[in-house]
Amino acid sequence: MIVYVDSSAVLRFLFSQQGAYHKFGTWKEAASSELLFVECNRTIYRLRLENKISDETLSEYQSAFAEFCASISIISLNTAIIEKASSFFPTIIGSLDAIHLASAFLWKEEMRHDVYMLTHDSQLAIASKAMGIKVLGT
Repeated sequence: MIVYVDSSAVLRFLFSQQGAYHKFGTWKEAASSELLFVECNRTIYRLRLENKISDETLSEYQSAFAEFCASISIISLNTAIIEKASSFFPTIIGSLDAIHLASAFLWKEEMRHDVYMLTHDSQLAIASKAMGIKVLGT
């Protein structure tokens, strides 16, 4: 299975939260936008600054996140993705999710193979389905 992983799925798995996708990491190939670095790191650092995690836990999360990122393909933001993310989508979708969806959509076209969107974000899941991308994790 070829999977595009958004930050909601990564963070739920990383934090061992209930409802994390039970087959996380068992895919044939995976990718995500470089936006993943910003979203996940901001969340991890915010938790530390809010004293919700310790320095030790911060370090563990950073290591696990870096290891995960090294195991997948990272899609660089480029003009085609920005143009696609800026265009019309058939459902409501926020700006960052539009970048994830545009990245997944264009990666699917490049792969010429089914790509699954792994997300725990219901709005992104609905938009992905509307764009012809199968969804996992919601």
